[in-house]
Amino acid sequence: MYASVPATTPSSRTRSGTAADVGATFRLKCPRQAEVEHHTPAISVEAYCWAMFAIVAVIVMAAVLFWLFRQNAADIDAAASTLGLRRAATRVTTRGTSAEGFAYVETTLLEGTIAGTPAALSVRTVKRRQNKYRRHGSEMTVLTLRPGRPMVLRVRLQPAGMLESLEWLQKGEPPETVPTGDPAFDAAYRLYASDAAVARAVLTTDLRRDILALRERVAGPMPSGAASGMAAGLLLGTFDVEPDAARYVVYGSPTAAVAAHVHAAVPLLLRLAGRPTTDAEPVRP
Repeated sequence: MYASVPATTPSSRTRSGTAADVGATFRLKCPRQAEVEHHTPAISVEAYCWAMFAIVAVIVMAAVLFWLFRQNAADIDAAASTLGLRRAATRVTTRGTSAEGFAYVETTLLEGTIAGTPAALSVRTVKRRQNKYRRHGSEMTVLTLRPGRPMVLRVRLQPAGMLESLEWLQKGEPPETVPTGDPAFDAAYRLYASDAAVARAVLTTDLRRDILALRERVAGPMPSGAASGMAAGLLLGTFDVEPDAARYVVYGSPTAAVAAHVHAAVPLLLRLAGRPTTDAEPVRP
């Protein structure tokens, strides 16, 4: 009664066509995904290596900076222990011009008293212009004593060597020095004073001998050559006495070794300022 309809099975070609149509439909529904897949290149091995190298470099740099921070803190603590000072409650930063004519920025690190005298230890960064575009910086450690009364004179005792040469270059001419009449002392230090007669009176034979002894202890015997004399000058400090303060300025950031050097110079600085230590106010060994 009814005509039979033969059953049909989709051929492989039909099935393939259907799958292709579904894929096309999917791509039509997801054009952004298809675009991303088309335009996003695979990361090359070389790019991957460079990325890993950059990550490792950042980690190493962070570790080095952290170590330097910890080392700097340890150096400051060692200097405080050597000088008998404490960390400053507030780090005060000041700007000024050094006696040699260089602009500087100075930050107080430690404070307290030494031999009964208010004292502070600072780090000074001096900027020296190399050319029109570049500046070269040097760090110095500065011990400042404030006896609380005016000093007897304005005097600066500068070690012969590098600082002397830099001052010549900065000012364009050699500054006028005051001879003490002691050939050995005048060869080792340059004396600048507001009153030559008073400066010679303060720099007694014993004081000159003790200053030369400190010089030999820090830098060794007097060098014979100009180059070695320049180098020795970098190891020594400058005594700088002003009306309201007495300072000892030495190259380098505060460390235990620099603090020991500064500590040994304190009695000489006080004597040069006209306020020698007494048995009741000894410099702490």
